[in-house]
Amino acid sequence: MQFHEIANIFPIMNEQEFVELKADIQEQGLLEPIVTYEGKILDGRNRFMACNELGIEPEFVPYTGNTPLHYVVSKNLKRRHLTAGQKAFVGAEIEKQLAELARKNLSTHTEDGYRNSAFGETPKAIHTHQRTTPRTFPL
Repeated sequence: MQFHEIANIFPIMNEQEFVELKADIQEQGLLEPIVTYEGKILDGRNRFMACNELGIEPEFVPYTGNTPLHYVVSKNLKRRHLTAGQKAFVGAEIEKQLAELARKNLSTHTEDGYRNSAFGETPKAIHTHQRTTPRTFPL
């Protein structure tokens, strides 16, 4: 199965971490299913590769949210030990993904205006949460 381009924002584990993951999966089994989106792996690339090497059939579950970029960032950014260079690369990749989402959203309208799928809200919903109006705080 292919890896989703959003998942590829983050680097795969280094060799030592991967060996430890494989050993844990061999001992405990796959404890967390692999998450797919658009027919590709969104979260769990390392678990998927470890299962393949061990001959274990992994469990797959579809991503059901509406902000896959934020999901991947949330699942990976704080729990991974990234070098400063890796963090810079991840930041640049996130910026590219957000720019692509913004480009796609330019042609997507709702009754409330433009839908901002990167954040999962329309301008009307954002104003409602922030207790502002388009006149007091234009988006």
